[in-house]
Amino acid sequence: MNDSAVIAGVWKLTAYKRRFLDTGEVRSDMLPHAYILYTPGGRMMSITVEENRQPPAGTVITDEESIRLFRSIVSAYGGTYAVQGDAVAHQVELSWNEAWTGTEQVRRCVVDGDTMTLETTPRTSGTDSRQFINTLTWERVEAFPLAHRRRKPVGAIETKLKQMGLELPETHPYPSPNRTSAVRAGNVLYLSGHGTGRQKMPLGIRPFGKVGREVSEQEGYLCAKSVALCMMASIKQAIGDLDRVKRVIRLYGMVNCAPDFDRHMAVIDGASDLFYELWGPEYGRHARAAVGIAGLPRGAVLEIMGEFELQPEGFDIAAES
Repeated sequence: MNDSAVIAGVWKLTAYKRRFLDTGEVRSDMLPHAYILYTPGGRMMSITVEENRQPPAGTVITDEESIRLFRSIVSAYGGTYAVQGDAVAHQVELSWNEAWTGTEQVRRCVVDGDTMTLETTPRTSGTDSRQFINTLTWERVEAFPLAHRRRKPVGAIETKLKQMGLELPETHPYPSPNRTSAVRAGNVLYLSGHGTGRQKMPLGIRPFGKVGREVSEQEGYLCAKSVALCMMASIKQAIGDLDRVKRVIRLYGMVNCAPDFDRHMAVIDGASDLFYELWGPEYGRHARAAVGIAGLPRGAVLEIMGEFELQPEGFDIAAES
């Protein structure tokens, strides 16, 4: 699952299981009422309440009824989301539980047509301190047919890449759940450092070594171009379409280089030139830093972070093409 369009829609909870990690015991005797919404533009909302929730007795809610209704809320939150391989990450902007506000809630996600399974990371029970994992099965009750019909199978940016003889590589999952390739905050997408040392790289580059020693300046330039393609693959994974990027805001490039090498800017130009060519002088020209450092993880040649402005919610890609 690499496209946010796969999970776009309104989903209703149809099955709920809780598996305790200490004994393997599985509970499936409860079914809260729950809906979750994913928009094609990257927003999400979720609400879950207890199955036997009782309404108030009258139109004026008493304090006791207010407390009972509040306690019957299992969870309620909203924010943005990003599809990350076989998982979906919820960036929580507002929640009934303030401890969740500002956090990232990651769910393993499997979609089969109009059925979706979400699995939580391990949690600790507040009553007996036992750890458990919840598995929730959802049925799509409403899709976004117009958005799906109008969505281009290949966008303008990817068409340009193809014309240049380039293509996006596969994304590479992070080894730990404590970090992710991209985080969206409002209309800005922040990319983690993308380097040459974690995955098979496009363009047949030399992925390891120091520029100015084992790696030439020209090879370093090609490494930066290769990393830019990996960055774009992560962007597409996070938001579904490269055409949803309005502007390249900033790149921060780190070059693993020999002590006497001082042309870091020429190396990172490999990425800057590609972004500039794809998004043009108005939206592809960006702020940038290019620095030399003594070393990078796994001996990678370089690493680049990026920030990108996204089109506003409701932006019609098809109309702009």
